[in-house]
Amino acid sequence: MTKKKAATTKPANPALIVFGAIDGKHRAGTFSEAEAPLAKKAAAELGLSILEVNDKTTRDLATKLRAGNAHANAGGLLPVAPKAAYTLLTGGPAGTVKGKDSKPHLPKGFLDIGVGSLVASQDSDPIDGFWLAVVTKQKGDMFTLRWTSRSDLRTFTKHRYNLGLLWPGEDLPAGHGDANNGTYPASWAAIDANMVVLAVEDGPIQQLWEATVIEVTGPDTFKLKWRDYPDVPSIERSRHDLALIYSNPGAIKRNKKS
Repeated sequence: MTKKKAATTKPANPALIVFGAIDGKHRAGTFSEAEAPLAKKAAAELGLSILEVNDKTTRDLATKLRAGNAHANAGGLLPVAPKAAYTLLTGGPAGTVKGKDSKPHLPKGFLDIGVGSLVASQDSDPIDGFWLAVVTKQKGDMFTLRWTSRSDLRTFTKHRYNLGLLWPGEDLPAGHGDANNGTYPASWAAIDANMVVLAVEDGPIQQLWEATVIEVTGPDTFKLKWRDYPDVPSIERSRHDLALIYSNPGAIKRNKKS
């Protein structure tokens, strides 16, 4: 006998579409109203987009997609999307619908870091620089994180003060960073010559490295040199394109191996 393929299950009344790239593949899936809160949380952690199913256009689009699995890990959350349907979702050449971006949370200060936060982190070897990561779990000041570039890689754990902060749209509120100590600025407004920050390298990888400000070139622009690679040409970056390292070097030293 010929084995029949299992029927693809779909929510009877899909309430949400989640879509985006996972492991280099364009994926999309539908979720019921009961599954929506869990699916939205997963979307925020993975940097995926969401689309509410609330009119004829989105309901028609939902019929072209398979169901997602809100209880699965990153690789099993969403099935691979049909090309035509994904084009509609992303507002491509023939697109009529575009979901809203469910961006990970950018913490305003080190004390604001929590589940869903997008931060910069080193791996186990400092020579590898910093990469973007999303917090998936928290236990006190220790965080479990997942790299944004490779969701299939292992998770890892870091202390709060071993993470780097990206510009959240406003400066650190009072009490969220130590006073300047001459090396690490406590806020973006405090960045000045001879201070150490994180800067994104040129090129497609977008890795971050520690850099020292060697000159203030404008109201919000700086000339920097890579701290650990002094022979590499200097760069220029705007204030809000830089990331902050915790301003207490003692805390970083104590937790360097975390």
